[in-house]
Amino acid sequence: HSLDVNQKEISFNKETRILLVEDNVTNQIVAKGILESIGLDMVDIANDGLEALQSLKKSLKTMPYKIILMDCMMPNMDGYEASTAIRNGKGGIENKDIPIIAMTANAMQGDRDKCILSGMNDYISKPIDSVQLENLLKKWIFNLDTDKSENKNHKGTVELSKLPLWDKNDVLKRLSNKETIVKKVVQAFLLDIDNTFEKLNESVKNNDVETSQREAHSIKGSSSNIGALRLSEFALKIEHFAQNKDMENIKKNLPEMKDIIKETKDILERYIKLS
Repeated sequence: HSLDVNQKEISFNKETRILLVEDNVTNQIVAKGILESIGLDMVDIANDGLEALQSLKKSLKTMPYKIILMDCMMPNMDGYEASTAIRNGKGGIENKDIPIIAMTANAMQGDRDKCILSGMNDYISKPIDSVQLENLLKKWIFNLDTDKSENKNHKGTVELSKLPLWDKNDVLKRLSNKETIVKKVVQAFLLDIDNTFEKLNESVKNNDVETSQREAHSIKGSSSNIGALRLSEFALKIEHFAQNKDMENIKKNLPEMKDIIKETKDILERYIKLS
């Protein structure tokens, strides 16, 4: 049943505690930054599904969570398994019906169905939009029935060379024009990207398709989160090759990916230096 209220007038209680389940450091900072910008400071982070179950159980002794933001692809236990486990009472019987919002970079119909089937209540596409997230949180925390519009984060295919290496306005807009958060996110990305690419490289050398897919997915997520659009699109291409177990094409494309990472880093490092 929907409350007939203007959502703008509803604000979160400072005590609203949120569990963010996400393994990528850049994405953690972005999500936390967005949550803080909409007035939600009590955010705990779990790096995978197993940690999420632990946090849920612990929270019952202190202060229960109101809602969970759940990444789908994570090591050890992914978001789908974790959601099913929560619904089965593995995070404490009292948490069985806690609202779970999936954060997915793949907002294709199949992925949405998979989210709902595993027990999630709703989903938001990455890169996360602050207004959209605020509306979703209000909908589930206050049981509001808000705008039913489809997730409109789907971009058609664009020629790679036409995509900017860095779209600063895109990331500023999503982070409520908070330059300090943008800087923090860019720094986290710069610290993390070489390491992630190295893991991708290693997994390709070892013909490990699953890890290759996960690392490509991770690069896609963090780069789209900071507005590194060309890299994000390229990582998506690699992820698709991995999904199709096409290691040949991944090997062929890795050198170009390395170049795009280098060019992207140059721009971001210049931005940090000048800001």
